[in-house]
Amino acid sequence: MDAEKNPVLSSGGRGFIGRAAGNALRGAGYRVISVDVGSASGSEGEVVCDIADRAQVHKLFQRRRVDAIVHLAAILPRAAQRSPSLATRVLVDGESVESGLFAVCGEFGFQVVPIFEQLARTVWNR
Repeated sequence: MDAEKNPVLSSGGRGFIGRAAGNALRGAGYRVISVDVGSASGSEGEVVCDIADRAQVHKLFQRRRVDAIVHLAAILPRAAQRSPSLATRVLVDGESVESGLFAVCGEFGFQVVPIFEQLARTVWNR
């Protein structure tokens, strides 16, 4: 993959790990499309998108060229404490992401390898 020409979408791009991954990718010469829910900070390449919303993700993929995806979005601990059922659905069951980002990835020909989902299932014994 030619780093200069290949944009990488990073979900959860405004989070701690997402920012670090984005910086490392940019440092290696990749163009990063940082996707997160909520408001963008105004930095170049940031896009507001709820990856659980299939229509939003589809629109993003239609408007932006994406050659690779680093899926790092998650529910933060405070939000998980307020809504354990939401955290379980997103982090363990993955239903929101599967119906949004992962479904659209299939439409656009991406293969999905859910590494963190497998880790979460192992940790949560599911």
